[in-house]
Amino acid sequence: MQPSGTRSLMKIAGLAPILILSCVACTAQHEPSPLESVLPLDTPAGEKTSGPSLTTGDGRLLLSWMDASRGEGGELRYAAFDGANWGPVATVARSPRMFVNWADVPSLAALGDGSVAAHWLERAGRDGFAYGIRLSTSSDGRADWSPAQRPHDPPADRSEHGFVSLVPEEDGALGVIWLDGREMPRGGTMQLIYRRWHAGEFGEEQVLDGDVCTCCPTSALRVAGRTHVVYRGHDGDEIRDIRTVSGDDGAWSEPRPVQADGWRIPACPVNGPALASNGERLAVAWFTAADERPRVQLKGLSDGAWDEAIRVDGGDPLGRVALTIDDEGRALVAWLESVEGGAEVRLRPIGPDGTLGEAVVVAGVEASRVSGMLQLARLGERVFLAWTARGPSVRLAEIVL
Repeated sequence: MQPSGTRSLMKIAGLAPILILSCVACTAQHEPSPLESVLPLDTPAGEKTSGPSLTTGDGRLLLSWMDASRGEGGELRYAAFDGANWGPVATVARSPRMFVNWADVPSLAALGDGSVAAHWLERAGRDGFAYGIRLSTSSDGRADWSPAQRPHDPPADRSEHGFVSLVPEEDGALGVIWLDGREMPRGGTMQLIYRRWHAGEFGEEQVLDGDVCTCCPTSALRVAGRTHVVYRGHDGDEIRDIRTVSGDDGAWSEPRPVQADGWRIPACPVNGPALASNGERLAVAWFTAADERPRVQLKGLSDGAWDEAIRVDGGDPLGRVALTIDDEGRALVAWLESVEGGAEVRLRPIGPDGTLGEAVVVAGVEASRVSGMLQLARLGERVFLAWTARGPSVRLAEIVL
């Protein structure tokens, strides 16, 4: 299915409840229900901010960002939005060694015991290519952040550890998933690793995939006691297609492709997938340029099998996708589309039968790395989109369905 047209700005028609996505439904003609508007929201993030991340917990939207306005290095800050007002800004960590990167960004997770976990990255020594992960928790998300811990050994020279997904688990535990490059300085491969973290203690490391793309963001979530991870794989023929694994602490499936796109590229495209669920269905959105045809695609998981892919972009995408699904099954995909003079942040709704709604242009941005990655999150029936605008500065909008 080819994408339909794009409408610019703040009032569009086009969407319907979604269950994602069967082959039979792809041919049906059902009119999606409308996206009503995109409403810009003021945030506490000021100028010289980047790397937004969104998550939800305890009925609040948590927005984190990197702040480079106050000297050398970086500062990880965040604030909570209760649906009407922002709470005070909290500083999670600051360091002259903090690794500030357009694609490998910090994140937060609201844990089941009411605490908040955060991760960020720090350089190891003087080698700019060596950096590692730091984790900390706070019982109230304010000032009492615990001493930072590493889920891995100190990074060796030119050894990268990052592109983290934090997955809240039962009993206040946290699943930590990351790309680990400890073997690469010795000619080895980048690995995808999982480790459970609970009450300041780490479980055993588990290698989920022994050969993955070196610097594409990962995406993960937990549904019905099982963690699902999507990421960009790699093989000896330089094929870098999207893969998935699922499981729990100690028992994981074998990696398998979401789709065999056959994208052969001799370097990392820095373009990871996005995973979403409404508690019953899973869906994944991703970018590929296999066969020299850039495209953003969406697939759903039905009865343990992936449905047929649906193309959602406008014809010339840059990728950097985000995805969310509501309780009714409606899906919303965000991505960057290349246009003359730069790029656009675009959104497209997809109906339950695979019908594409009209895309909306949210904002114009740089086509370069400064635009970073997109973030979507759902707070009840409300949807929020975060991105990095020119400046740079973090921006946030509510998507009214």
